[in-house]
Amino acid sequence: MTSSQIEITTPAYQQTEVIQNLAVENNNVAPVQNEAPAQTVSPVQTEAPAPVQSQAPVQEQTTPEPAKPQPDTPYPYPEDTDSSAVLSIKEDGSVRAIFGNGAVELTFPAEFINHFVIHKDTLYSKIAFTNGKEALERGGNPGGRILVIKSYDELGYLHGAEALLGWDGEKYWRRYESTDVHCNPYNAEELEEYLALSEKIDEVINTARIYSKSGEYMPCTPLPDGYIGELRKNKYNTDEPIFGYTDSYILDKGPQVKQWEMEETWHVTAKSIKYAYNQYWFDCYDTDDNDHYGWVNEKNIVFYTEEGQKHLNGFDVIHKP
Repeated sequence: MTSSQIEITTPAYQQTEVIQNLAVENNNVAPVQNEAPAQTVSPVQTEAPAPVQSQAPVQEQTTPEPAKPQPDTPYPYPEDTDSSAVLSIKEDGSVRAIFGNGAVELTFPAEFINHFVIHKDTLYSKIAFTNGKEALERGGNPGGRILVIKSYDELGYLHGAEALLGWDGEKYWRRYESTDVHCNPYNAEELEEYLALSEKIDEVINTARIYSKSGEYMPCTPLPDGYIGELRKNKYNTDEPIFGYTDSYILDKGPQVKQWEMEETWHVTAKSIKYAYNQYWFDCYDTDDNDHYGWVNEKNIVFYTEEGQKHLNGFDVIHKP
């Protein structure tokens, strides 16, 4: 029986294999390997890119500019001063008072507003001045006098209740503070106002600034040729050290900073003077080698007289003995 006469009874699922085997036997052909059915590959899911978060622009860090000082505003009671002073309101509400055609500047507290009068370089309490106008019209002095601003061509000696404010390059400026009560003590309203202003005068004097004609700030008063003397202990507290203080503390009213600790009997030359913190201060240098010791308080220095005697203390050197 030939291959062509064979009856195929093989199950259908095996027929393909039998036919392949016969073909191999007859033709010596290598059998065809059944390939595994192709795997269905799921398509790769492409992930959508995450949305880019838009970032706020980086703000450049800048230092805020300091607020510019505001110009003064007019004083609301111009009738309360004559031509000897110019008044205005500062940004902080205090009163700027300019005397001597710009040479002297004082600052009055805000509570002074509408409580004072300036007449001929003199500060008066308003109620006492108003009540004493009749005396003024007769050529006398009205009541309420508290403070007088005066100028001199030479430093000279100061008298009584005078204090040295400074030097404008040409003139020496002083203030005279009343030591007596110049008002009616039986008028309660008048007395109350007068005393309220008087109690603030030391505070006002410590605001004094002196300017030259060109507008340059003159922080202290030079002493002609220098004053020669020596250091000494405070006679009221001999355990207290002697210090020289910095310009920033004395001239600019800054923090208290000591510049030099010194010893008693050191020889010094005072080249400038300044009234600050209700006392006098002397800018001192070593008399021999010119070391700068700083500002020495009046109570820690004694000056020689022309005869070479140690006679004048820091206060007496500019006040008439």
